[in-house]
Amino acid sequence: MRFSKICLSAICLIQIGLLYYQVATNVSPYYPVAYDQLRYLNEAYKLSQSFVQEGVLAVARQLLSPYSPNGFLLSLEGGLVAALSGGHRAAALSVNIILLIVTQCFLFQSVKRQFSEAAAWCAVTLFLLTATPFLNAGGIFDFRIDFSAFCIFGIWTSTVLSSRIFLERNTSLLAGFVAGWLVLTRFISFVYLGTIVGLLVCFFALMWIIRRDPLSKKRCVNAALSGAIMSAMFAPFFVINAKIIYNYYFVGLFVGSEPGVRALEFGIDTPIKHLLFYPASLLFYHLGFPFLIFAGACLVFAVVRHRIFQTDDRYDWHRNGAALGFLICVIAVPFAFVNLSASKSPVIIGIVGIPVILLVTVLIDTILGGRIIDGRFNSWQARTFGALCIGIAVLVFLFRAAAPKCRLDVSSCFAVNDFSDEIIKYARANLGDAPIFSSDNVTEMFNYLALSNRSFERPGSPVNFVPGYDLQILSTTKEDILSRFSQSDVVVLSDPLLGRNSVYPSNVTMTQYWPELRTFVTKNMISVARANIAGVPFEAFVKPAPKITGLSGGWITSAGIDVRMNSSAIADRPYVILEGLALLQPLGGPPEPHAVLRDSIGSALSTGLPAKITVSDNRYKIVIDCSNACARMVEPTIHLKFDRFFVPSKVGINADTRELVLYAPSTRILAAQE
Repeated sequence: MRFSKICLSAICLIQIGLLYYQVATNVSPYYPVAYDQLRYLNEAYKLSQSFVQEGVLAVARQLLSPYSPNGFLLSLEGGLVAALSGGHRAAALSVNIILLIVTQCFLFQSVKRQFSEAAAWCAVTLFLLTATPFLNAGGIFDFRIDFSAFCIFGIWTSTVLSSRIFLERNTSLLAGFVAGWLVLTRFISFVYLGTIVGLLVCFFALMWIIRRDPLSKKRCVNAALSGAIMSAMFAPFFVINAKIIYNYYFVGLFVGSEPGVRALEFGIDTPIKHLLFYPASLLFYHLGFPFLIFAGACLVFAVVRHRIFQTDDRYDWHRNGAALGFLICVIAVPFAFVNLSASKSPVIIGIVGIPVILLVTVLIDTILGGRIIDGRFNSWQARTFGALCIGIAVLVFLFRAAAPKCRLDVSSCFAVNDFSDEIIKYARANLGDAPIFSSDNVTEMFNYLALSNRSFERPGSPVNFVPGYDLQILSTTKEDILSRFSQSDVVVLSDPLLGRNSVYPSNVTMTQYWPELRTFVTKNMISVARANIAGVPFEAFVKPAPKITGLSGGWITSAGIDVRMNSSAIADRPYVILEGLALLQPLGGPPEPHAVLRDSIGSALSTGLPAKITVSDNRYKIVIDCSNACARMVEPTIHLKFDRFFVPSKVGINADTRELVLYAPSTRILAAQE
């Protein structure tokens, strides 16, 4: 094994060790920062659960139905790794770590093949100095498609360079598969790649027609084949997801007031700021000062060295002209598209990070020209200087990787965990597996996705919280707010003023209605958790709902059900109300309920509790009065049975042999009165 491969392998092993250590100790124990990764983690966890419980076909059925406007491969990769390893967030983030290492090695080999080993080490050094892998949003510790796009777009660009810009057939076909990989990871990248490949095909065709250049003909055909592979991979999933892609991208980016809100979130309020936003984001957010200093120093060094040692002052642009033109196109096309919408995000332009690295590398190679041997700068001096630069770049990478990852201090991060765990604990015991969640603030710490993901990561059955009024950035009416909060099973309230992003219209509206909302919530719900996080108070409220056990496939059977309650909740709300769909014809009329209290071992503690049933419009309503008996118990449990049942197989409905009474209740609440 050559020395350069040993060095690159050693760097990769050090990176893997430190990154996995950080994930295990400083990332996965805390709540996920940045909003977007919450959805991708949730998709990965659900796919993992489907894979484990139902097998590959269940996962395939999900992906072959309208699934996501963004792409599915990252969630699929993370879900499969989580399912096979038995882990959760650390397993999902291993996809990012693997991608980083693959991209780094691919970058080195492709540049070495096309240019030189020195150019390859220059590219790797620039890659190590890039800030993108360590951004809170879109970095290696953030499970979202942006980091995957950054890596895969870089692999595709390197592959095309290795093909000598679509001159080699096999490498060009490989580039098509890499492009398909990227498009299935991030659907919108088809717009960038399709435009780039289309422009190249047209350019090569034009050169073939004008100059009768056989190389241009070959490049035109290879580029077209590569684009066809990418399109064939994307086409079926585009057809399946076309409607949600349209709603997410066209409607979300060009229609309504949300694009303007997103622009104001980053202080974009003039055309000049609009045009400068992405160049500034790329230079100072994604590339960073260490990269800019090293790249600038290398370019200056190359120019000075060329002036000193070359007899001809002209640069050999023709030698790398195709590569330079291709890289400029690869960088310019995404820039053009991201500026079409007023909506702004500094994360998305990071996709051109590796093409910029390659452009700087190719420029340096072009300026330096052929290898120069001179006594004043001989081989060992060059190697020593290069090793020093690489060593500094590795140290910068390690320093960034070792930095704290939670935005809050450690005690606050654990407070977030404890607060979330209290909500999940109550939901598992009392609210079923799909409670409705609402929050008065747009926060990455407490929302329906953050809580759902936390329930997957903790021991016990997952709880799939669904949104009521949550992650809402646009304003709405007071009536709509109160209506959605009234339908919620879990509510988190913070402060009317503290910890709010005033750019979001919803937060301005919420401040106006907050006192009335808090009064409504405290009157109708019970508090289960409180926390003060970074100076902002948070309180979790839950709808006092009983937990039901003993159901059979969505039915109440002749064996009855157990209804368990919390004594603190039933003290003020002693009436248990159950509502659901009634199928009375096989029963011959409404069944008569019989309710008794049970102790911890299942023995009856009372002769009976007042219980009655009413039926209207094929729906039943059962009311159990526990006002006199339940308050004395720590966790009262009511056993509810009925005086009749039917067997579907005996009445000719189907082959079911169970003794059925009523459908399982869809509504179950504790009330202060009937």
